Amino acid sequence: MRTRVLQEKNYAERMQNGVEPYLAAHAEEFYWERESGHPIHVLRYRAFRPRGVVVISHGFTENAEKYKEIVYYFIKEHFHVYLPEHCGHGKSYRLVEDPSLVYVDSYHRYVEDLLFVARKAKAEACGLPLVLYSHSMGGGIAAAAAAKAPHLFRKVVLSSPMIRPLTGKVPFADAKRIAAFACATERGTQYVVGQKPYQGIESFKQSSSLSRPRFLYYQQKREKEARKNQKVVSIKEIRMFSAIDTHDFETKVNQAKKFLQKGAKVKVSLRFRGREMAHKDVGREILNAFFEELKDVASVDKPAKMEGRSMVMFLSATK
Repeated sequence: MRTRVLQEKNYAERMQNGVEPYLAAHAEEFYWERESGHPIHVLRYRAFRPRGVVVISHGFTENAEKYKEIVYYFIKEHFHVYLPEHCGHGKSYRLVEDPSLVYVDSYHRYVEDLLFVARKAKAEACGLPLVLYSHSMGGGIAAAAAAKAPHLFRKVVLSSPMIRPLTGKVPFADAKRIAAFACATERGTQYVVGQKPYQGIESFKQSSSLSRPRFLYYQQKREKEARKNQKVVSIKEIRMFSAIDTHDFETKVNQAKKFLQKGAKVKVSLRFRGREMAHKDVGREILNAFFEELKDVASVDKPAKMEGRSMVMFLSATK
């Protein structure tokens, strides 16, 4: 008998009282490292009398939580499931400090991480066929992974794969050139013009969801989790260049002081241009001087370190 898809009527009740407890009884949570210091968060679900193994590759800005319902169907159909979270997503490692910024130094990193998890899942499968299920950006990653290791998977499912991203009113060729320029000038660790940190506010109409009960269920779970955690602290960024003059330096210090007094964290970014990269010690001295001006109201959360062509330091208000 095939597993029935959950209907929208009483969806939240079915998830809370049926699906969630069932998954909790079958789940294992752990980390695998392909590279030292870069832990990949993985959820593994064991099925009774398995007939295969499914590895899931999720989409951009998604995490494991969104796939609970589909995992439930796979387990009920007797498939083990491995659900890794990509770099910069969920509980997996990040290459930048800002939790709202999804950054990766190379798309190949996504592909290699996925193949790493898939090969480990295959090794644990005891001869069971391996299936790769993917969605959106995860579909683009899965397609590249399958092309690189075609004999690893018995089947590959690509759901709305992001093979070529939508660029809105900007022609694709122009968007490609803009992206190439941003990468060449090492601006990948900065927000695209017009973008900002995630505020936790989204309506059903703004979302890409087609099911209102499903959207509301996960939205309410996020809100409940947010209330359990500490209050959200906004991150304000102060940007400078290593050739900054005294007046601009003082202006930036005053801006940072206002942000700190309002309870925000401050990300201080010092960018190097051209040959200035050879004088990182100068940048470190500037950031040290910046903190000295604020030491009565601030403490260093994260000491200065390089991110691309910028040296970055995080400050928070002293209590």
